Amino acid sequence: MHAVLVTVNVKPGNEEEQLQYLNSNTVPLVKQSPGIVSGYWLEPVDGKGVTVLLFESEDAAQMTAKMVPNTPWPEFASFGGVEVREVVARL
Repeated sequence: MHAVLVTVNVKPGNEEEQLQYLNSNTVPLVKQSPGIVSGYWLEPVDGKGVTVLLFESEDAAQMTAKMVPNTPWPEFASFGGVEVREVVARL
């Protein structure tokens, strides 16, 4: 299993709009990713949001990681970074 870690720069304010966008656009899009096991979007802290996506294989994780920077971003968020890591333990 592999994880894709995405960091996002989020403008403060409009939290309700941001949450609505996440649930109506981002989550359904990610849900269609081949090999996705689960996804977690963490509350932004100091303007930095973090997403953790778990995939069945490294290939599936790498494919999604390559697409993330080219995804259209809403006006209140911008791409921060992406990396793929192997999951070495899980509960």
